[in-house]
Amino acid sequence: MSLIVFGNVTGLEPSPKFACRVRESGTAIWSDAFVFSSVSHPSANHGGGDPNGYFDHNANWTASWVSFEVAESVSFEVEVEKLYDGGTISLAIPRPAHRAAASITDGKAYVTIIGPQQINVDIDGQLELRNTGIMHIYEENRGEVHTISIFANPMLINRPDPSDADVRTVAPGEPVPGPGEFSESTLYFLPGVHNLTHIPECCATLVPADGCTCVGYCVNANYQQVMCAEGTAGYVPPYLLQSGKRYYVPGDAWLNGWMRSQGDWNAETGFSISHTDILGYGTLSGSMMHWKQGDETSCRGIHMVGMDNVSIVGLTVVDHPNHHLILHGKSDTDAQELWNTIHHVKVIGWRTNGDGLHVWGHWNDITDLFFRTSDDSMYIGDTASFTTWRRIVTWNDANGVPFKLGNLNGGPSLLEDSDVIYHRKSYPYWCGAIFDLRWKNSNLDSIEEIRFKDVRITDPFPTCPMFNVVGSIQNVFFENVIMDHHSTYTNLPAWYCQQSLTATPYWRFDLPNEFGCDLPFGIPNEIVGGEAANEQPVDLTNPLYNISNIHFTNVKINGTKVYDLMYDPQYRGAFTVGGQVFDLVFDQPPPSSPPSLPLAPSSPPFSPEWQTQQCVADDQGAEHWVVLPTGVSVADGHMVERFTRWWGGSAPTGTCPE
Repeated sequence: MSLIVFGNVTGLEPSPKFACRVRESGTAIWSDAFVFSSVSHPSANHGGGDPNGYFDHNANWTASWVSFEVAESVSFEVEVEKLYDGGTISLAIPRPAHRAAASITDGKAYVTIIGPQQINVDIDGQLELRNTGIMHIYEENRGEVHTISIFANPMLINRPDPSDADVRTVAPGEPVPGPGEFSESTLYFLPGVHNLTHIPECCATLVPADGCTCVGYCVNANYQQVMCAEGTAGYVPPYLLQSGKRYYVPGDAWLNGWMRSQGDWNAETGFSISHTDILGYGTLSGSMMHWKQGDETSCRGIHMVGMDNVSIVGLTVVDHPNHHLILHGKSDTDAQELWNTIHHVKVIGWRTNGDGLHVWGHWNDITDLFFRTSDDSMYIGDTASFTTWRRIVTWNDANGVPFKLGNLNGGPSLLEDSDVIYHRKSYPYWCGAIFDLRWKNSNLDSIEEIRFKDVRITDPFPTCPMFNVVGSIQNVFFENVIMDHHSTYTNLPAWYCQQSLTATPYWRFDLPNEFGCDLPFGIPNEIVGGEAANEQPVDLTNPLYNISNIHFTNVKINGTKVYDLMYDPQYRGAFTVGGQVFDLVFDQPPPSSPPSLPLAPSSPPFSPEWQTQQCVADDQGAEHWVVLPTGVSVADGHMVERFTRWWGGSAPTGTCPE
């Protein structure tokens, strides 16, 4: 069998916008495919006063998608029929473009794909011919957008048999058995719509009655996030995942609710979740839960902690009011042979804080993910050590960035062969970028050794630039990273511009006042090194907090190499480089190189102020002299190791005087 198509989901209405059929290329028989749908609801306040988290200018947008299984290397066709506005399609553009081809026949789109792929097909230029970012300024671009995505998944291996004695099945409408309630190794969700746990009836309404909160957590007297007590008004408890179990969600099953690993893992209890599998091409939906101001209590999609040998394969996670996937893999030595796995997972999110994926700890290669979110797509770093990300597709509708560099990095990380298909913001004033550091300090946090290779940014109307590398980071490599267009936000509004020229210069993205209200290349790329706190600059004069050893090999924006955008006067305004920035390395030497970090502790420091000597202890208790800037203090051996690494030498030797 080379194709498995699900034609119906009992209890769920199909998309009102599109209908689809699928067939193997060269065959005559079409199979009707169920078309799923999710709605970005109008922005509104709940009865309790909180906003619902949706964005004003994305009201009534819909995302439709089909999800089926296909064998490797098999060519197949998807017929897309439009069900609204007359029903005739005149233009169909697939993204990523190199993964599919599309044509029009008799008002329908025909998309040809080979093997498993994750793509979107833009219909009639809704995204390809219209700038849907910054719509609070450009009223002429406002209006509904209806999209169709195709999730062609690989054939699932080790699919459980519902008749097996070691498989527990649960039908729609039945209580879903939790910890201690089933002994079988596998829980199989039969086709149809399931509520994972109790969801208060008022949660189904978009503007609920007062007192209906539909939250997943509570906050205790110490302002800590905790599980709510049973009976808490509006509480939507998570479905608790157990160690040693398999959870199968077939493509024609839809689960309402959210999932969490059983208990909390911490150093005292050692609690964790291990040898657990969530598999299948079904859907986990959070559309019934409410977004809460500050997001302390909003439900996530899947939240697991202390993970080892856990796999998540195939799910589509939709419209949760908080981060869709929060996955804390173990990072200790004991877990090094029990790495976690995630692949072929899709996220469709509409709300503030509805980030895509955040992982920690040990992971096998993370591949074939699709993120359409209205906040950050994914985080690289945060102790996700030695992790390779491959074939990632990102899409931001209203907020967030594709690749956010986390607070830590436990080892070399690589992102390759990935695509940013749309990157748009409703309000660009706090923009970020495709690659976004956003005022993080790696002096103590060790953000370094990250590589980006073969990344394509094809959005015709990106709101934000390629780089917002602001804070402190070292040893980052960009190779074959191509962005087709500059930021399209080219003029500051008059009120905003006036404020930026006087009281708040950072509002103009650090461009000199001589540019007036014009942004000649859209929002400029920024590479600014310095110390930071709370994502705001504090000190740009301390070289201990720096951006250094950043490599650019065949990195282009709008057809121009980053080298030229930085140094050729005709591109002035495309880049802002400042603060403590050292060793930028290009395909060719820059005309005026930025300074390099000293190569040895004996070398003269950056300025006469670098003459303060301090005596510190290393990790073994041995004392050493270290040369530091005046006014900078080093308190522990970890700082010594970081400092001496930047100098390129070994730890200073010599016993301190008594």
